[in-house]
Amino acid sequence: MTRRHIATQATKGCFSADCTAGGSHSGVQALSGDIPAKGGHSWINSGTQGRSVLPLREGVSPAHDRYRVSLRQDLRPAPFPGRRLKAYARAALALLSTSGADVRVRVVGDAAIARWNREYLGRDRPTNVLSFPEADGVPALGSCVAGDIVVSATTCLSETGGWKEDPEARVFFFVLHGILHLAGYDHEGGGAQARRMRRKELALYRRVLDEEGRGRSR
Repeated sequence: MTRRHIATQATKGCFSADCTAGGSHSGVQALSGDIPAKGGHSWINSGTQGRSVLPLREGVSPAHDRYRVSLRQDLRPAPFPGRRLKAYARAALALLSTSGADVRVRVVGDAAIARWNREYLGRDRPTNVLSFPEADGVPALGSCVAGDIVVSATTCLSETGGWKEDPEARVFFFVLHGILHLAGYDHEGGGAQARRMRRKELALYRRVLDEEGRGRSR
């Protein structure tokens, strides 16, 4: 699949979340965001209801084919290895019971995300996560999830400084928010829609981390 750089495209769909984090993920305030016009970007580096979350250890898994998650880290040195972040994302996609996924995650710093936040949303400041759905409209329930997610590791880790989780798990919280936007969840209008996304976000985050913790203890 051809990866086109974001700067060469007119934005058709972008979600931005600004999060104020408390001492733990149970205390994170509701995420707020902005949506301009719609559509996809294919520019990031290429790279279950009732069922257990997919294993987070290395090894061949069907999830690697069905739920494609690629990761690019622009920061040097990289803030974390990245393998677990990809595994967390695949586990969350499996729990969403999607038919498949092609999600590209790019980990950047504040300067880069501020530039894209300004270009696509008109906000001249860093944010924690931007997501770019690949298709127009709201995805059908269970359909393939595809798109690009950009996170600022600097902002994400700063906003979760009081959390006990390790850096990859903390950044995953914001990647998960982006995944839910790609899957059709939204909080822009507030009310029941925002509460539904919030409940799903916290439930998935806790379950993925709980399953990963049990896997490590085996």
